Amino acid sequence: MERTGLALTVLLTRYFGSRSGGAALSTIWMPAGTATAGPADAGSVADLTGSFTPALAVLGLILLPISVAASFMGLPIMPSRPALFPNFNEIDHASNL
Repeated sequence: MERTGLALTVLLTRYFGSRSGGAALSTIWMPAGTATAGPADAGSVADLTGSFTPALAVLGLILLPISVAASFMGLPIMPSRPALFPNFNEIDHASNL
């Protein structure tokens, strides 16, 4: 999970920028935190109905509009040169001697 969280953080920061990246991260991680109740809820539904099918159907219905909206996202607008990777060809090495 650590690598996934790091990859998600980098992806959102690059996609939405450093200002909006924090808001995007909180939007992602808040539902992820509440999703920890999912197994207990699914177990309760399975105890009542004898099957996990209703719980999984509800989960699928919740995720469907999110996946449709994500399919319409465009490509991120990338800067001409990412700040993390400076162009070393522009540095005057002779002045540093």
